[in-house]
Amino acid sequence: MAQALGTWLETGRRSGGVVFRVTEVNRQPGAMLTDPDGGLIGVWSLGIAEDKVQSIRSVVNPDKLTHLGPVSGLTAMMERAQQGLA
Repeated sequence: MAQALGTWLETGRRSGGVVFRVTEVNRQPGAMLTDPDGGLIGVWSLGIAEDKVQSIRSVVNPDKLTHLGPVSGLTAMMERAQQGLA
């Protein structure tokens, strides 16, 4: 799981940046990830038990995010990241 999160962070860096805003998600600690223009990319939530992170949940499906605000074009972000590799 840590490798997948690292890959997402690296993709965000190559695409021009991802902004993380710490927030509460379903009464658990979490973060909202937005592109530099404020479009929502995804939401992460941490499942905490016994003072340890037990799970990390990620939602990037635009249909499940639209109620939170404008959704980013994830496809465009991935394309920008690919261009950054060249």
